[in-house]
Amino acid sequence: MLIGKIVVVSLLCLASVVFSADHPRLLFSVNDIPKLRQRIKSDPYQSMYQELVRIVDLNSWGKSPANNDSLDQLIVMHRNAFLYVLTGDDQWAKKARQIAEQRLDDPGAIHNPRTKGLTLYMHGIYLSLAYDWCYDAPSWDAPFRERVSRAIKRQGDVIAQKGGTEQNRSPASNWQGLRWSSAGLCYLATDEPINPQDLETCFQRVCTYLSSNLGVGGSGWNSEGLGYTFYPMGNGVVPFGIAIHRRDSSKDIRQATPAARYTLWTCFAPVVRNTTGMWRPDFADDNPGTQFEGTLGFAFWMTPESLHPGLKYVYDRTVGLQGDRSFDASRFGIPASILFYPHDVVPQNPMTLPEWVGLFDDLKGNGFFTFRQSYGTSDDLAVQIFAKRRGNRGHNGPDSLSYRIYGFDGLWAVGGGRYGPTLNGQHAYHRSMNTLYPVDPDQRFSTNDEPGRVLDRQLNPDGSGWVILAGNPNNVGTQNHVRRFYVTFDPATEAQSAIIIIDSSDNGTHFQHCTIETHPIHTHNNTFTITGPTGNTLTGTVLYPEKTVLTTGQRLRGSPAGTWDQNNFLTASTQDGNIVTVLTFQKKGQSPPRVQAHGNWTGPEPFGSLTIGRKTVHLRDNRFYDH
Repeated sequence: MLIGKIVVVSLLCLASVVFSADHPRLLFSVNDIPKLRQRIKSDPYQSMYQELVRIVDLNSWGKSPANNDSLDQLIVMHRNAFLYVLTGDDQWAKKARQIAEQRLDDPGAIHNPRTKGLTLYMHGIYLSLAYDWCYDAPSWDAPFRERVSRAIKRQGDVIAQKGGTEQNRSPASNWQGLRWSSAGLCYLATDEPINPQDLETCFQRVCTYLSSNLGVGGSGWNSEGLGYTFYPMGNGVVPFGIAIHRRDSSKDIRQATPAARYTLWTCFAPVVRNTTGMWRPDFADDNPGTQFEGTLGFAFWMTPESLHPGLKYVYDRTVGLQGDRSFDASRFGIPASILFYPHDVVPQNPMTLPEWVGLFDDLKGNGFFTFRQSYGTSDDLAVQIFAKRRGNRGHNGPDSLSYRIYGFDGLWAVGGGRYGPTLNGQHAYHRSMNTLYPVDPDQRFSTNDEPGRVLDRQLNPDGSGWVILAGNPNNVGTQNHVRRFYVTFDPATEAQSAIIIIDSSDNGTHFQHCTIETHPIHTHNNTFTITGPTGNTLTGTVLYPEKTVLTTGQRLRGSPAGTWDQNNFLTASTQDGNIVTVLTFQKKGQSPPRVQAHGNWTGPEPFGSLTIGRKTVHLRDNRFYDH
């Protein structure tokens, strides 16, 4: 009989594992707490701490948690739990417990497979972190800790086994990144026995998400757009990656694919800060609003150390002491910054880092090509064009060969936001792409998920360069669309910067350029001028065809950009599927340079020369030449 009991006990040990009850253990250990408490005594960490206290103390962030929705409550709970770690003051742990009790009593969010997946995931993540951080707090007595431990184990099981409703089951979807990372955090946080294979499955599925979404190479760009990097990576994927790596150093999500270690670099690379806030390109059913959700702090764990001087330079000038001093206040932001922002790294302008500028070339990834004039100055300009090399993966904005332009104190070329509102029976955002349409964009047209192709490209160390992209059809149905896109910051253009766009196609009829509603568009003959909020201008000139019809208007966005829900747009018509456009940027009060073109701009392989100010650029054999 005794032998039988020994066999049963041995089998149970093989089938489950109980972690050590030492807490905290997810993102740091008890030995790190004195260092954290010392850290917040000096800047920038002291300012981060003060901002965290200020946010927690705001009425809108949870003095009366019952008046907030469940996600608001979770974030307030999380922040209070972290403040307990930083101070050892049980008042913060008591507030975290108050909210945790409310969340545990919510049958719609706890252990309910019929609940929306994202609701399940966020409850799993933030209850796990609060439990880990408040474990030794006097107000978290043993019976309550046991209740929470059991609850997060069950939450992990429901998430892993069912995943909740409304979930996008594509392995590349942000839903799946959050699903498996949240279940994994539950398993790592609980003190209940777990099946080791369940945790291994979570790790493998997160790695599958990263490789499916980012591709096997490239610069780490999320196939669903940058907005879909912020919340899955900042709330779940990276916290889980840190926690499981701390438990087992052989499990490293940074090795899931070569692109994974760069994916949080993408949160820095195209972001601009101007008088209206912080903005970034809005591809793949997205919008240009910027809520980093912890990715700016976590980037210092996720990315190669060689990029850290550039990351710190951008951090300081956007959300840091030289920026708006918010320290990435959304969701996980300030705790991630306090934990991982490096004090001993010397910041360096990213444009002086060859590795950073080299990542602007995303040929081996999803096809986000970035051109950048500078960082942290009023002249800063970020230009990006999307080849969409791997087609739609998850959300499906019709973006192939489309471009965005932010900076220089304006939002010069934007997309249409997210799905939702419709115009003439189609999603509004489909009608706000900066591309070549086969019909007037306000008429009916067919979209598709065809990938784009990169025919050639050259990206230069100064952030300038060019790409030649093709789609047959492009995502709005234009056949044999080839887009030749050239960006220069050369002073010889007599402009702040200049962009050449040469489109050829079988059936394109309308070139469209969209900007935000605060940027009026005026036309004259074949020229249009967009004026930004501080008087800077973008002048566009259609050089071919010689006679074109320019049409302007305003159109509903699919989702707001900040507080704005309308886009201004311009379309230029063409009869033979080809069109040549030059965009130049001038500071307030400056006149645009003279632009002209000579060559043959008809047919599938146009060629010729274009002069902007004193600079001449040649196109031949589908390549640009400066000489």
